[in-house]
Amino acid sequence: MQNIDIKGVVVWTIYNSKSGPSNAYKKFSDSLCQNPPREANANIVSQASSVVRSVIANMEINDVLSKRETLRNKVKDALRKQLQQLGIFLETIEIKDLRIQNG
Repeated sequence: MQNIDIKGVVVWTIYNSKSGPSNAYKKFSDSLCQNPPREANANIVSQASSVVRSVIANMEINDVLSKRETLRNKVKDALRKQLQQLGIFLETIEIKDLRIQNG
């Protein structure tokens, strides 16, 4: 069985239009005032991990390795939709490292 190890970066901010600030405050309340906002970061990391697993599960291993931009765009689109409901604007995600490991 093969495992995939991915390291990446997610850059986000509070969605500035409509009910973004209100939704973000309802979900994360005062934890947004922390530096860094640990609860929001943990939630976003959890959601990003779930989306990455889902996207990779629907790709061939060779495509995961050779089509990083496709992988990145699929994850970014799916995650952006999820986070918008929380009042979070996903600025970008970047895949820094991707490795296939035999397990």
